[in-house]
Amino acid sequence: MFDSYQVHNDSKKSYGIEGILKRLTATKLSDPARFFTLTNAANNKTDEATDELPEIEPNSMITIDQDFSVNDDTLEFSSGFLILALMLSDPITGKLRSVQKHQMHMQISGVYSLSPNPNYLLVVNSKTPNYAIHQIIVLLRRRLHAHLDIFNLSIIGSYESPVTKENVLKSYASKSVIIFSNNFPFFNQGNKDPWSLLDPWETGLLIKGGTNILFAGVSNLEGLKKWGENATFPAHYFTAGAQSVNDANIHRIVTELRKTDPKALTSNMVVHRLSVKKGTFRTIQKTVDSTTTSVAKKLNKNLPLRRFIAVPDVEALKETEQLGGVILCEGVPKNSKMVASVGLFRESAPGTNIISDYHMYFIVSCLPFAVKARMFWNMIGKSDASGIASDTIYSGLESWYNAPANEASGQTKVDDKVSQRRKAP
Repeated sequence: MFDSYQVHNDSKKSYGIEGILKRLTATKLSDPARFFTLTNAANNKTDEATDELPEIEPNSMITIDQDFSVNDDTLEFSSGFLILALMLSDPITGKLRSVQKHQMHMQISGVYSLSPNPNYLLVVNSKTPNYAIHQIIVLLRRRLHAHLDIFNLSIIGSYESPVTKENVLKSYASKSVIIFSNNFPFFNQGNKDPWSLLDPWETGLLIKGGTNILFAGVSNLEGLKKWGENATFPAHYFTAGAQSVNDANIHRIVTELRKTDPKALTSNMVVHRLSVKKGTFRTIQKTVDSTTTSVAKKLNKNLPLRRFIAVPDVEALKETEQLGGVILCEGVPKNSKMVASVGLFRESAPGTNIISDYHMYFIVSCLPFAVKARMFWNMIGKSDASGIASDTIYSGLESWYNAPANEASGQTKVDDKVSQRRKAP
């Protein structure tokens, strides 16, 4: 919060008898848009606060303190400004008049808080257009009636949650995350893309655990693709753990892998090992290479929606004992949801905050598949021209419904245009 401003008078002019005339000096802080509450405002002018000052000597400085807060009815992520004026009394009439003004522009950013039942997380930055943020707020909170949390990357400076002190995305595991992907200035380090501050390893684990991530309004698509490749198999190193499957028979490994949860969220990517013995007419190295290829084909055939990488196990290679091995590392499932939309959000008509169908589709499709499927069956045969009742479409998904206080049954509806874009594919 801006709470002080220094006024510097370097004028060497003097007025009146003997070269100096004491003049009334003051500063006036005004709020033309009425976004703020000025603590020291006059009763008859709530949008102005005046400070009378003693005489300011040439080349001197005086600090002015003013407290203000954002009004409750001010929409978050609006652009506001305050005007600070230096006032001097006229040498003849004594009436105060402005001799210098300074306009202070600022963005009204909401304070991040973690909802009890969060559905969506929206990550924005200082260069995200306010109107685009408002379009998403209206879509998710007022049209879909979902719980939406907003995290400003430019204020925090990283993805560390001020609530949990961990990656903020962890609080939305198996939920939906929208990251505005415009390039933005990152303090004194030049411009950055929002995903460049995300750890691909941690993000890959969250996606593997069922978290849906939408990178909205991407301008640097090639840069995002390169980052996404690192998140597909986010293993720091191949280390077998307690959950690893180790066997010499690929058929038994496949059988055991079927029993594991493809979306299990672990502290490390699970690594499996296959022992290999030297073939009759091949070297141990060629046997390992051949086995690696056949293992990859076997996994693709038997577990088509899961993604594995098969590589020779260098540490297991013992040529004197005619033994080798293959490492199997599981990555992000092929049916995981990490998508990107391109193109700018366009401004809507004043006061409407209507989002384009293109961006609406991506945001709604970011809902978990199980949630969309439940909504789809809930709305069959129950929709009309005005939409469908929110308590009907969210039946069985009460934690996803941000119901208004004192709502009567069937009073709040999800409009038909939105519901058509949330149908399960």
